[in-house]
Amino acid sequence: VTNTPDSTLARGAAAVLPMLGGREKSTTNKTYTNSLVVLALTAAKIAGLDTAALLKAYAGLPKAMEGMLKDWRARTTLFADFLGDVPHLDILGRGPSLATVWQGTLILRELAHVKTAGANVGLFRHGMIPSMKRGGCQLVFAPKGVTHALTIRLVEEVVALGGKVILATNAEVKPTERLLVWRLPDVPDAYELQMPVLEILLVELLGVLI
Repeated sequence: VTNTPDSTLARGAAAVLPMLGGREKSTTNKTYTNSLVVLALTAAKIAGLDTAALLKAYAGLPKAMEGMLKDWRARTTLFADFLGDVPHLDILGRGPSLATVWQGTLILRELAHVKTAGANVGLFRHGMIPSMKRGGCQLVFAPKGVTHALTIRLVEEVVALGGKVILATNAEVKPTERLLVWRLPDVPDAYELQMPVLEILLVELLGVLI
């Protein structure tokens, strides 16, 4: 899977799947989101699933991304200020959102020089949440789907322990003093698997502002 079909990588591969992301101008963004889609379609094909239905689910994402980028600076400044000069940021998610967790950890370290650590929500609850007795700051991804309720329970627990959370979700969640909610757009036909394509935009925008 490559953005450069005539690259050394492509020439040495048995099969080449061009992502057609166009020229990158900064930290990987178009190549990352295009990789997600190409790999999901490939996995669906191998598994014998309906790739046409999957393509339909992805079709609404470009328009949703355009909406997220409209007036992005004004919309994102509140979240960047909320993070302030945090010495450390945990990035958490479950299921498909783990892709956002790992890429987000890389982007904020590389682009904004923020000390970050990524973790599965379940791992964080059982191995790391005791540290929340002294506060802390988390960026959490919880799209609607099979993992949503579990992630929201973790967010509530973290806030109760004095932590600060930025929650990215397409579900209705009420913000509080220590919980800010970045509302992901609802996209027709899309579900949990497609959300990482939208989730990563928040990380990239924060990386510019922090």
